[in-house]
Amino acid sequence: GWKLLIPVGLVWILATGAVVVLPDVYGRRAVLIGAAVAVGAVLVLTLVWPLVAPRQRTLEELRP
Repeated sequence: GWKLLIPVGLVWILATGAVVVLPDVYGRRAVLIGAAVAVGAVLVLTLVWPLVAPRQRTLEELRP
């Protein structure tokens, strides 16, 4: 579990620091707009990825 949990924990610490510090530096509105853009980009990528990703063949498709 440590191979997954240590990187996840480090990312979580960075995200927590960003949530605490960025509103003080850039203002709450700018941080909310940036977060909304990031979430929207991830949503669009998850919708487009199946269309552009190469499809894996199954064993039935590989058999002659």
